[in-house]
Amino acid sequence: MTKSNYIPDPNLIAAVEMAIKMELPLFLTGEPGTGKTELAYWIAQNADYQKGFGLNDAVLRFNVKTTSTAKDLLYRYDAIRHFRDNHRHQHLEDEKTNKEDKADNVMNYIQFEALGQAIMAARNGMRKVVLVDEIDKAPRDFPNDLLFEFEKLGFRIDEATSDDLKTAKWDEMPSLAGLGIEGKPAMDDQGFIYFAEKAERDKPRTERKVRKPLLIITSNSEKSLPDAFLRRCAFYHIPFPKEAKTLLEILAAKGLYDAKKQTEMVSSAVDFFLDLRNSGLRRNPATAELIAWVDFLWEMGVNPSARLSASDFAKLEPSLSMLGKNKEDLQRIKDKLAALNPSPAINLQPMTNV
Repeated sequence: MTKSNYIPDPNLIAAVEMAIKMELPLFLTGEPGTGKTELAYWIAQNADYQKGFGLNDAVLRFNVKTTSTAKDLLYRYDAIRHFRDNHRHQHLEDEKTNKEDKADNVMNYIQFEALGQAIMAARNGMRKVVLVDEIDKAPRDFPNDLLFEFEKLGFRIDEATSDDLKTAKWDEMPSLAGLGIEGKPAMDDQGFIYFAEKAERDKPRTERKVRKPLLIITSNSEKSLPDAFLRRCAFYHIPFPKEAKTLLEILAAKGLYDAKKQTEMVSSAVDFFLDLRNSGLRRNPATAELIAWVDFLWEMGVNPSARLSASDFAKLEPSLSMLGKNKEDLQRIKDKLAALNPSPAINLQPMTNV
């Protein structure tokens, strides 16, 4: 494996490699901050995966919104700009200029999005990593519609005519610039854009030279998803690391821990953090919050397990907002930290301004 500051567990690696080989979407769940999104970038930048599976080193990311549709993952049509350009050209007095500049091709107003770019990149032999982040936010039909588009890896631009597609200047489209995508994509006589020519698409997966992109879909498990969607995905739940050793390895990968040097501060911070997660907080802090907190401790030079002076406690207290995200949790964390440092100099007044 390549050097990286991301440390996937062996079971997660097995799920990733199975999804890549079988050309299945990989559906990831886990607490916020456990590394679901970061995994996509680790995969794309992994030299072994680039060599062994032909993956590209870039991630095409789509952040899901409450209004998202599957089409949004493929392309966006700027109808307002198209209308304005046509309206402006209709008032030009010079017929020659009007004829040359008239904005009559819809494709000039198409912005390709993550999956649309990946489909066109496959045509050029590039296997992209597509990240669909936080699918929980999407409307109910989005997951099934998304997989329908992924499985056939073909789509039609509803607003474009066959003439628009034939005369489009594909090499000049801004949304394809810098991706190594050149030339007209594979299209059928109905104007559907595909990841490969029909003869190649009809071959069994093991015989095709053109491979599908890797589609990674993340969820915070905030709502249930359709069974039809789940059946068609490879699945892995990223658990929160329960052992201090694993968290220390993660911090070491981030440059925040070195077992050969002074470890008391980081080790005590990890112990305090794990104790917090078992103390009945309304919302448990996750790995990302531990990393941010330890980074702050290094910067301030404060050891949370040491006997703190009033000034050190004052330095440390603001950082507790990285761990607690509501008033009750913040107060509980503050009290817990103060209990480790009994001193009349430390103020235990409730947090009233949170």
